[in-house]
Amino acid sequence: MHRSKDGAEWKVFHTLQWLAAKCAQVPNEGEQRVPCYGDYSNVSRRKRNK
Repeated sequence: MHRSKDGAEWKVFHTLQWLAAKCAQVPNEGEQRVPCYGDYSNVSRRKRNK
């Protein structure tokens, strides 16, 4: 089972579906994963500091 970050939604995965979902998040060789930080991004900080 997987719960969303806000705790509002639960999902039930079969073992192979869960493994496929986790493997899909792994970047290919030579690629970088760029997380989105929302309020912590450089653009948001720049707008707040002006």
